[in-house]
Amino acid sequence: MSAQYNQNWTRGFGPWFTGPASDQHMRVSDAERSAVAEELGKHYAEGRLDQAEFDERVSRTMAAKTRGDLAGLFDD
Repeated sequence: MSAQYNQNWTRGFGPWFTGPASDQHMRVSDAERSAVAEELGKHYAEGRLDQAEFDERVSRTMAAKTRGDLAGLFDD
């Protein structure tokens, strides 16, 4: 997934991952984890991720405690 897409995607989540409120130590909510997992599911369905990549990224997403734990999930 491209960096350009990552920038566009994070904008759609408002202050969660960008701007002054993007404190990497801030805890994420269940709703934030679910939104990230849903977006990963879209990429999997469109063939951007294979099964192993999808499983690994969703596992990381669901285990995330802070915004920093979600960093890099959409970098490629």
